[in-house]
Formats: sequence, structure tokens, C-alpha cells
Amino acid sequence: MASNGASPRVADPENSLEKIKRQLASGSGRNLLQGPLLKRSETLRKWNERWVILDPTTGRMEYKIRRNEPTVKGTILFDANSTITLSPVNFNGMAKYDGCCFYIGTPQKKDYFLCAETPGAARAWVSTLQATQLVLKAHKEAVNSLSGNGSAKLGTVAAVVAAANSTALESSKEVEAAMHIL
Repeated sequence: MASNGASPRVADPENSLEKIKRQLASGSGRNLLQGPLLKRSETLRKWNERWVILDPTTGRMEYKIRRNEPTVKGTILFDANSTITLSPVNFNGMAKYDGCCFYIGTPQKKDYFLCAETPGAARAWVSTLQATQLVLKAHKEAVNSLSGNGSAKLGTVAAVVAAANSTALESSKEVEAAMHIL
């Protein structure tokens, strides 16, 4: 095999990591899922209505007291290994929340109990959260493989981000429909 004298190009892990970060931080095409959820407080086990915002491309899930509130009250931290599931149990106890509750359990032993306005909205939140977990997993795998075929993994990250965005867009319609029912 003839060589042109150029040394084979080795992927620069730092450059690849920056490419992944830029791709995930890019706001273009990002679909946030946001809407009202009841969140059970940790201390008093009281249910509080919160305006929740999920960015499925980064896994950032924040909540505010009200929609137009400028300050974030808290963040729900979850990762690719968290348990996210619809609950067959109505945590809230009020009949109108039958089929509307879901649970996020983290490896750090942190539990979040949430209720949406309708069963469809609860399913929409869970499917978007699970799509977000796939993004987090793909991102982690891409970062871990930077010494090898990191660029191939970037394509996987892009595909998973696109799928999560699509899921969030569809879920937003369900959550908005639930808000109009109120």
C-alpha cells in the first residue's frame, strides 16, 4: 500500500469532547417539554403544584412555583440508570389522579413522586423522560469511547437527540391538551 508520507490522523479526544458538548448545547431544534405537575414534597409529603421544564437533549429538569416565575425552585436530577415509570398506584389519593402518577427513582436513592393532569399527560412525561435517558446514555458512551471511534458515537448521539426532540414535541401536544381540559 502506497503512502503519501502523511501520518495517519488520530482523533483528538479533547476536540471530540468539545464537538459533543457543542452538539448537546446547541439550541437549534430543541423541544422543551413543560407543564404543570404535582410534586410531593420531601419533608411534609404535601403535594405542591409546580411548573416543570424538561430539556430532553441535556436531561435538565427544573421546576418553578409558577409558570412565569423567574427563579427556579429546584432541579430533579436523574440519569440513564434511574427508574422512571408510570405508577399503578395513585400516590395522590384523589380519584381524579387515577392513572396520572409517575415515579423517578435515582441511583442516589432519591425518589420523586409526580402527578400529571391526565393519564395521557403522565404517559407523555414518562416517554419523554425515558427518551432523555437514552440521550444521556448515548452521550456517556460517546465520551467513554473518545479514544477509539468517538466520531461514530457522535452520530448515535445526534440520532438519539433527534428522537428525544421528536418525543418531546409530541408529548408537548398531549400536555397542552391536558392543560386545556382544566
